[in-house]
Amino acid sequence: MKATRPSIFRSSARFRQLLTLVNPASMDAKTNSRSQASGLSRLILQSALATALLLIGNVAMGQTTYTWNVAGSGSWTTAGNWTPSRTTPAANDILVVNNGGSKTISNVPTQTIGRLTIAGNTTVALSGPGGTQTLTIGNGTGDDLVVESGSSLTGNSNLENIVLSSSATADISGTFTINNVFSLSAANVVATISGTVVNAGTISGATAAKLSFGSGSIYQHSQNGGTVPTATWNSMSNCNITGMTSSYPSGMGQTFGNVTFSSTLSSNIEFSTNLTCNGNLTMNLAGNALRLTDGGTSRSITVGGNYTHNSGELRLSNGNGTGTLNITGDFFHTGGNLVCV
Repeated sequence: MKATRPSIFRSSARFRQLLTLVNPASMDAKTNSRSQASGLSRLILQSALATALLLIGNVAMGQTTYTWNVAGSGSWTTAGNWTPSRTTPAANDILVVNNGGSKTISNVPTQTIGRLTIAGNTTVALSGPGGTQTLTIGNGTGDDLVVESGSSLTGNSNLENIVLSSSATADISGTFTINNVFSLSAANVVATISGTVVNAGTISGATAAKLSFGSGSIYQHSQNGGTVPTATWNSMSNCNITGMTSSYPSGMGQTFGNVTFSSTLSSNIEFSTNLTCNGNLTMNLAGNALRLTDGGTSRSITVGGNYTHNSGELRLSNGNGTGTLNITGDFFHTGGNLVCV
């Protein structure tokens, strides 16, 4: 449990009096000699008191779950779009969108919430009202940002920042599309990906301890240039480079699972570092050539699984540097060109 125990249980004199009332050790001799029926009455009283204290504790925590009730799109700040009506937003509110279909929730302001859950095969896009808006998702009990399998969440570019606060956790089992900044910069943040992350923006503050891609997960780099975030990559995870046209992405010096290049190149592009895949490497290129080295720098590609070349051109060396392709598994060449010199 991340939440702390409410102070009402530590300091309430009334609570101590109630405990005395139901404490069998505090009963006098006559009370202890009553019938079994009287003992049952005390048991019922204790049970009722425990239930009442639980309810008091929930009130003391002040945490409310609000569920989106609009079939389609609507404004985040319209209180009646949530059930119960969200008239007084609080920093530990739990927000749930799980009524299915596709919707854009607009006018997301700079605000801190306790948890955001997208579920029920629901497709949600979050948009800001203009200016610089930051949605901070706080550190409550359990996972703080949840996108369940079959559902998707998109952070539009006019919601400039989605931030996980210190010790917050994210569980992405569905699809999370980032067109803005998704920040993992706070301390002890953990984001676990078993679904798909589409990065058309920036994932900031990522480290191998904070971001992990599990078996079967997909990272799609749908931008030219940019940065592939530092992460822990399962050998069966997938890193797909889809938006590269004229600039090779940074962050490619990690050890990946499976890597696929599926881009149409408008100019020749040179690797900026060695590439290591514990899984498979696949080339689905078009347009100009992708070059491992284009000058005097020697680089290598190491593939722990299979290499498949379906289309386009990969040139290992186009200058004085040496380009090396190491393949542990099988080599498949179905189309395009692999140029060794």
